[in-house]
Amino acid sequence: MKTRKLLSMILSVFCLSAMAQVTQNTDGSITLLQSNATEKTGGPCDSGDHVGCWTSDAGYVLWDVNITTAGTYNVFFDYETGNTGTFKITDNGTENFYAFTNVNSEKLLGEIDLTAGNHQLKLERTTNNPGGWDVIDLYKIQLFPKDQEIAQLSDGSVYLGVGFASLDNLIYGKEGSGYERRLVIEKWTDDVTAKATWKVNVTSPGTFRLLSEYVSPGNSGTFKVKINDGTEQSFSHPGGVWGLETKELGTIDLVSGENTIEITHDGEWVSPSKFSLIPSFVAQDANGVVTATADKAQVSGGICVSGTGSSSVIGCWGNGSDEVKFNIQISDVSISSFMLSILYGTFDAGTLNVNVEKESSPVIYNFDYTATGSYDTYVQKDLGKITINSTGNYTITLTRTGGGAVNLKNMILTPSINTSIDFINDGATLLSEKYFTLQGVEISEPVFGIYIVKRIYDNGTVTIDKKIVKK
Repeated sequence: MKTRKLLSMILSVFCLSAMAQVTQNTDGSITLLQSNATEKTGGPCDSGDHVGCWTSDAGYVLWDVNITTAGTYNVFFDYETGNTGTFKITDNGTENFYAFTNVNSEKLLGEIDLTAGNHQLKLERTTNNPGGWDVIDLYKIQLFPKDQEIAQLSDGSVYLGVGFASLDNLIYGKEGSGYERRLVIEKWTDDVTAKATWKVNVTSPGTFRLLSEYVSPGNSGTFKVKINDGTEQSFSHPGGVWGLETKELGTIDLVSGENTIEITHDGEWVSPSKFSLIPSFVAQDANGVVTATADKAQVSGGICVSGTGSSSVIGCWGNGSDEVKFNIQISDVSISSFMLSILYGTFDAGTLNVNVEKESSPVIYNFDYTATGSYDTYVQKDLGKITINSTGNYTITLTRTGGGAVNLKNMILTPSINTSIDFINDGATLLSEKYFTLQGVEISEPVFGIYIVKRIYDNGTVTIDKKIVKK
């Protein structure tokens, strides 16, 4: 009996330690879901994509949360109910109250102060009419740092999440269903002077493509954008958009340092979930690699783009003639041969047609790709080498021949070093020759031993060889 009790205690401790602690997202926000709750007691239960079965004021839901950035957070509740009442979140003994109504939406109900470190957030509820329909379905709670300045990402992108906006005469709402429920800004139709404002810290200034993910079932409309109290710019967008879709609006310029971005609308029905600022060109990193995620693409036809950064996906690519374009910037051509790879998913094999163009001088490549098993089974595949032997801005256009629809998550260009075995000199002139030890240390002149020699030619070719120097 003692052994069984001890085993039960060990299993209990193991299960608690195995619970995933909720951590802050990269943008500083926190998302509390039924799937990452530590405990549900006294009624609330897992109901697919939300906490359900919550038919009485007894019980609670508990989350273990780690906070790295202390501060005040705006608290958004995404719920459905036919009642009114109050949510209570207890944070390590401190009680916070949030009144709710029976208008089902996603709502900013209040604030919470969180210190750095570990927290147990306990959610309880009371309803004003316990004899009536008091069921609550809770889809998620989102915490956004209040008045936070949005930082530019390492790839130069800036994402204006609506949870970070300061709203004047606007409200928050939701679009979508299930796991795809998204926080949006609503009520643009009520007041053409209503505005949303973000503060952005820019470390790499320049020209940015402006995109919006939004719903607009009615007529086309116009977003109006003002940067740092400058001249207002107008960007039209199509209507007839019944589900959240990302559309390209135009370009804006941001300066170094703090930028204030104000967005108003002409009053047509529109509900944006985010605005994205994407550098006009994807640049090489320190190793000469170009990584273009799906949200950096310009698309045509029926192609759609969803998500941000490494989570973004190009979908709806059923028509092979529809185009996916990436604008890239090459600053280093010491190695002019690049391996082209893509991260993709598809049921069918086909051919990717690649048009590399600089100043109306296109070079076309054709690469075959294989089936991955499904649209959601992604494989990073090296397709073949392309040549870029001068610096500057390039447009790489992708189309398809054969096969069915494809989902695409990225396109990567990696410098590809030729060896002397497959390098044909073709009369090229040697510009430099450097020697390195096997540990990568450059030396002025090789002596006895094995060395790596790097040669650079005037046609842009680089060769890497192993050389044995005898006594």
